[in-house]
Amino acid sequence: MPHISPKKTWEGIIGSWLLTNAAGIGLVFPMFGTASLSPASVLMLVLGITLIFILAVYGDLAGSLVKRSLSVKDSGSLLPGIGGLFDLIDSPSFTVPFLCLLMMTVVY
Repeated sequence: MPHISPKKTWEGIIGSWLLTNAAGIGLVFPMFGTASLSPASVLMLVLGITLIFILAVYGDLAGSLVKRSLSVKDSGSLLPGIGGLFDLIDSPSFTVPFLCLLMMTVVY
């Protein structure tokens, strides 16, 4: 969406998705102490990670849209090179509620 965030590319999104899945799958093995996962488990894990990843991208784009509508490049200067605290919470503001709901559904 170049009119919202012109520096984001499809290559960056695909690369981020691949790295996110690799990290997620790589963390599952040591967490559960297993040498292998069934194909169904890996598929469910990838689908869950993909859904959370999509929500994170939408959160980032929503944050960019808010900043663009206010004609602001950075939301603050407290953390140099980051762009402000708002840039640190835009993706989690979309993903954390979903993840909490998912965990409450699975655990209870």
